[in-house]
Amino acid sequence: MRNRSKRSRGFTLIELGIVIAVIAVLAIVVLAGTGFMQSSRLGKANDFVGKLQDAIATLSGRRGGTLANLPPCPQALIQRQLVPNNFNTPSQVIPNWTFTCAYLPLPTQYSITVTAEDPLQCQDMAAMHATNPTCTVSCVGTTIQFNPCVL
Repeated sequence: MRNRSKRSRGFTLIELGIVIAVIAVLAIVVLAGTGFMQSSRLGKANDFVGKLQDAIATLSGRRGGTLANLPPCPQALIQRQLVPNNFNTPSQVIPNWTFTCAYLPLPTQYSITVTAEDPLQCQDMAAMHATNPTCTVSCVGTTIQFNPCVL
């Protein structure tokens, strides 16, 4: 008879199963975390659109309720310190998102254009603003258009 060493080589099935279970749990945590990050960006974008609308309303209030004869929208808001400098660059407010605004021909109307990271975020944001009483909201690809918005 041969003496077998009590020390075995390799891993048991139980040890391998535990390692696979731990890796699966870590993968689930990472995937769930990316969903929370996208949700957070969508919330920040939503808040920033509200700030833009408030800033434009404040600007028009200072001008007697009209947007006529003003410098272009982003510059006018930045000059009067109603929004942060360079707010329309992607890294300033939310990474990979852009925000722009423009005045429309009627002196009480304006538009806001938001470019999201992916079409699902565009659809989610458009759905959030579907009942917005001051703006008509549409989504095409990754672009959310608030046009026209009325003061």
